[in-house]
Amino acid sequence: MDPDIEDSTDEISKQRNVSSIFSLPIVTKLERVFDYSTEEVDEYGHPKDPGFDFIHSLKEKHIISFSDIYRIIEALKAIDLREVSNDVKRLFEKSRENVKNEGVKGLSLSKHRVDPVPRQVREAWKKILINALKRTYTDFFNDIQPIPFKDRFLHVNEVFLDSGIEVLHMKGLHESWEKLESHHCILGDSRKTLTRFLLLGEPGFGKSTLIQQLAYDWRTKCEQSPLQEVEIFIFLRLSQVNHSFSVFSSIKRLLLSSEEQLSPENVKETVKSAKSVVMVLQGFDKYVQTVRNDKKDDVIEIIKGEMFPNFRVIVTTTPSCIPRGMPQSTIKIRLTGFGSDAQDKYFHEALGTTEEVVRIKSEIEGNPMMLELCKIPFFFGIVLNLISEGNVPFTFKTVTKFFRYMIGSFHEQMKNKLRNEDRSKQENINVDHRKLDKLSFEALTEVNQEGKWVKQELRRFIGEALYDQYVAVGILVEEEKVKVDESPNAPTSALVQRQTQTRFYHSIFRQWFAAHYISDQARTFNFDKKLKKLYQYDSEYVFRFACGINSVASPKIINFLKKCENSSNLVKLCTLEHKECHR
Repeated sequence: MDPDIEDSTDEISKQRNVSSIFSLPIVTKLERVFDYSTEEVDEYGHPKDPGFDFIHSLKEKHIISFSDIYRIIEALKAIDLREVSNDVKRLFEKSRENVKNEGVKGLSLSKHRVDPVPRQVREAWKKILINALKRTYTDFFNDIQPIPFKDRFLHVNEVFLDSGIEVLHMKGLHESWEKLESHHCILGDSRKTLTRFLLLGEPGFGKSTLIQQLAYDWRTKCEQSPLQEVEIFIFLRLSQVNHSFSVFSSIKRLLLSSEEQLSPENVKETVKSAKSVVMVLQGFDKYVQTVRNDKKDDVIEIIKGEMFPNFRVIVTTTPSCIPRGMPQSTIKIRLTGFGSDAQDKYFHEALGTTEEVVRIKSEIEGNPMMLELCKIPFFFGIVLNLISEGNVPFTFKTVTKFFRYMIGSFHEQMKNKLRNEDRSKQENINVDHRKLDKLSFEALTEVNQEGKWVKQELRRFIGEALYDQYVAVGILVEEEKVKVDESPNAPTSALVQRQTQTRFYHSIFRQWFAAHYISDQARTFNFDKKLKKLYQYDSEYVFRFACGINSVASPKIINFLKKCENSSNLVKLCTLEHKECHR
């Protein structure tokens, strides 16, 4: 037989194998997906074998080939015909195996495509993506635990207070911070054409809560929010992102894990073709510690504007950890905490306006240390919780005394909820936390700057009973993390593994335990050498706690701080801790 005729016969045979699955209703749906015009449908008609003719027409239009039917597989998934797509795939694989046994070049399900994905396939993907994101974000803003050991999770509307947001304005060489009326103004009309935003805030100032509120605004199409016009809103917590994965793989894993119809490649195609995208990268200060300069990193490229230059990207971080290489047009936003008006509103909404509440608030306002703490949303929430539980913390004049009382209160609240036998077990737990103290100090100065540990390793190291107690109280928090084994000899099955990691609920707890380590080592500690690195980070409370915990350590810490630049205010605060705690 003529070789050309033989090849043609072989192709027709394969074509009939695959097309035999397609009925007329399926063909009609696929015609719409692939944008067939009425003229094109009339041209090949709907004969006795509609599947055969339709597949042949797709081949003629170079939409598929006999070595690549990826597009038709995806089209079937997009119109909720997953079982049909699986049948096509199995038949195709069987055909590939047959030709392989015959010594012919095998067929493939290659994802490499020259032509663009059909518009209707993209639209179907987009609908799936948006609905999946909305489901995920609903969990985010319904699942807020503003303080440790609070058994009731709150909605973002119960926590977020639209206050203390400022934007940096440049007038020539002069910089000035101006107050924004609302969080809606961050992406408002005057900044619609700008694409990079840097949201700055110290730990505890409410960066996470603000982002959760933005997700809620987008999810509900809030009329006052510019996000109601945004097609896709992507919210990535960088503490959960692995730099070894593409950003699309991270989106799939973290935000779309239950959505089987979308692959990372589908996400890429969909996001790139969207009319408008806002992407939030939360916690750059936690992510930067894991970045390797010798590897390509999608997150860094997005921040710099090299990737997705037209997306509107919000990066959250602390003031001491600003990303390098951001465009000059980047808008800087900062959170300043709760002013007196915000405190009044929150205070009376939470506790009412009785004479007792008014008296308590007045006493807090008369205590400079408590007034300072209440400007920080995290601490303000704790103060409200303590008052609501019948405790009155406003008599403390130092953060050390307040924090010691606060942790003791958390333990008491937990024990009050336990049965008698469980309560006695808790009381007998050895509270020696020196091993955790050392780890905390190392996390701030030398090893593991990220401040996370593998659960089982940490539990074994500090003791199971102590670990379980701190998790129950809420001082320690467990979270799942994906780990990538990049060693050259790693087996394929072990390249990607899920791992439970443990971190402190808030960085302030890490500083509390690190301060205990400094106090324990006070007599032999080389303060100039050991504290030099510590001073470079957001570690103000370490010094204040250590001065309040140990009278031997405090003079040495104060002398060290006097030699540091811009430390005069911290010296005063540490001196106050020393005097008040060691009378």
